[in-house]
Amino acid sequence: MRQFPYWGALFILSGCYVNHALVDPWSWSPEESYCFSPKDRLSAALYNPLCLEESLVTLPDENQVLSLAEVLNIAMLNNPETKITWAQARLAAAQYAESESPALPTLTGQYFYNRERAGGLTSSFGDITPGGQTALFVFEQSTWGPQLQLSYTLFDFGQRRATSEAARYTLYFSNYTHDRAIQTQLENVTLDFYNALYQVKQMQALEANMGNARETLEAAELGLKTGVKDISDVLQAKTKYLQVEVDLFQQQQNIQIAYSQLLNDMGLPATQVINLQAMPDVHPKLTLEPVDCFIQMAIKMRPDLLAARASVVSAEKSLRAAKLLVYPSVNYTLDFGRTNFSGGFTDNYDYSSTLTLNLPIFSGFWYRNNIKAACATLEEQEATLEQIELEAIQQIVNAHSNVSVTIDTLRASYTLLSCVEEQYKISLAQYCEGTGTILDVTSALAALFDARAQVASSLKNWFSALATLAYSAGTLTKPPESL
Repeated sequence: MRQFPYWGALFILSGCYVNHALVDPWSWSPEESYCFSPKDRLSAALYNPLCLEESLVTLPDENQVLSLAEVLNIAMLNNPETKITWAQARLAAAQYAESESPALPTLTGQYFYNRERAGGLTSSFGDITPGGQTALFVFEQSTWGPQLQLSYTLFDFGQRRATSEAARYTLYFSNYTHDRAIQTQLENVTLDFYNALYQVKQMQALEANMGNARETLEAAELGLKTGVKDISDVLQAKTKYLQVEVDLFQQQQNIQIAYSQLLNDMGLPATQVINLQAMPDVHPKLTLEPVDCFIQMAIKMRPDLLAARASVVSAEKSLRAAKLLVYPSVNYTLDFGRTNFSGGFTDNYDYSSTLTLNLPIFSGFWYRNNIKAACATLEEQEATLEQIELEAIQQIVNAHSNVSVTIDTLRASYTLLSCVEEQYKISLAQYCEGTGTILDVTSALAALFDARAQVASSLKNWFSALATLAYSAGTLTKPPESL
């Protein structure tokens, strides 16, 4: 009996499993829309991402030349897509906090005032109403006072805890979904950035092509004036020059489209004026790790995979909670207060203490069907996880192969450009000396145009392939310090 208070306290506290999420739910969600989600002990075992600490700016100066890191910073602060997933993560955090509330007692207070007037019949005896006649009486009465009600589920075989754990992993799902949205935004903006640089690079190539086409046209016109060439050479050279001029005008539209897409993904209006750095001419020397290494990184780092795993665990917890609903629960209710009566009377205090054992017996097969629904949900989430894993592996294999191909393509493109530039110079010199034809020059000129376009395309594909591989592996977490 002496140990009864200790066992009683332990029994009452057996339902308490809450943490600080109950009072500060948003501490379990990303701090800002551009931040990755925080991790607790359970989720840290699955994922340990880097947080962004860059100084973010809202709008760029029109005269400022923006690097990729600066463009990404602006996008992460302004793009509304991550703001949506951030709000959804905060909602899930609040719902997780709500799921922990049943672990604590519910306390309700009220103050009441009641005024009533009632009448009735009574039988009086003796000298008041001789003969035992029935008399009518009417009375008025007021009652008032404070009341306090406490209700608490003492024991339920873990039903509340299982429900709360399911909500916790639903929160993890929302947080990881937000993390993936950030990575998706980083990839999209990176691809748009290099596409814009590529379009500018194409414009520069077309301007160089126009210079070569003009040089060829001038050589043909000089040959016509000196009488060593005929008008057909001039017409062929002029046709090539005009074709480049048309391409140049069309390329201006391509640049506008590329910039507007980049601005949209940055969360800026398409009318915003920005200046980007030039496409760097790189000669990459990269030894790729085996594809299995990237697959292992994806298994540990990809937020969409982790979100799918969180959904599976949440479904498992929900299934456990559904199975526990058929078990009994112990509830305690205490009503305590004080009632005052008109006429100066009071009951000093009143209370009602109730301990209830709830035994689920039959509810139209609801419990049974609820368990089946939870089982089906778990099977669905497990199949979804398997599908996402297969898709992730496919994406990594394709991205890994693409990086290898783009390296070789870029190297070959530089070599090709060097060769065709030399070929064009030789063909033009032979034409001017009279040993070559205009067809040789225009053929070399066309090859030069294609080689310049190929270099620009290879540079874009190289940078894009790197970004896609990092995104597929789940390692695209922060903007680079420099290119």
